[in-house]
Amino acid sequence: MKHPIITNLFGILFAVALLEISAFRLSLWIEEALRLLIASIFAYCNHSVLKKSYFSIHSWFLLIIAILLLLFMKPLEISEKIYLIGHTFLSVAFLEQLLIRGILFTYIRSKNPNAISILMTVTLSLFFYCFVFWIKKHIDPNDSTILSIEVIVYFLIFQWLYTVIFSLSQNLWICSLLQFQIETRIIPLSLFTLLFIAYVLYSAYKMNWMKNRNDWI
Repeated sequence: MKHPIITNLFGILFAVALLEISAFRLSLWIEEALRLLIASIFAYCNHSVLKKSYFSIHSWFLLIIAILLLLFMKPLEISEKIYLIGHTFLSVAFLEQLLIRGILFTYIRSKNPNAISILMTVTLSLFFYCFVFWIKKHIDPNDSTILSIEVIVYFLIFQWLYTVIFSLSQNLWICSLLQFQIETRIIPLSLFTLLFIAYVLYSAYKMNWMKNRNDWI
């Protein structure tokens, strides 16, 4: 693929626009099918950069978070569980992580230092967010979504967090579960925070983060 960063950038913009329009006009099932198709097309076209480690489930943190999520989701109705797992986690969180971190960030990092790649990826994420906001307002002028300084700062912090964690873990499932938990807050915040800090400290020790500070700045 020639110019993979630019090609995927415009591809993601087109996909985002298509998904926003479909969410407004089509049924949820058709939207889910469209999301699956988009993920498949991007994965196929960029299979050369998608490493096996991106999809590995061999992580104690991943296993514990998955189990806790299932336990705390137990009181919910079956329909709610299906929606959360099928739509919020797989169709939204995982698709976002695949496109932005798994594909776009990987291409950017292949040509730039890791810290610069993180900055560029977070900036592009903000660009996508503003693009989605613009589309929503044009489709539905009465949409309640707001774009304030607080919202942008909150968004940038978590986009930076997702990108740093992916750059160090090389695992899309971990980033997707992290996004899913942040958006749904199913696991109590105190418990999740303790587990996340434990994971960060364990990874810092195992991977000698302090000797590679440029990886997470």
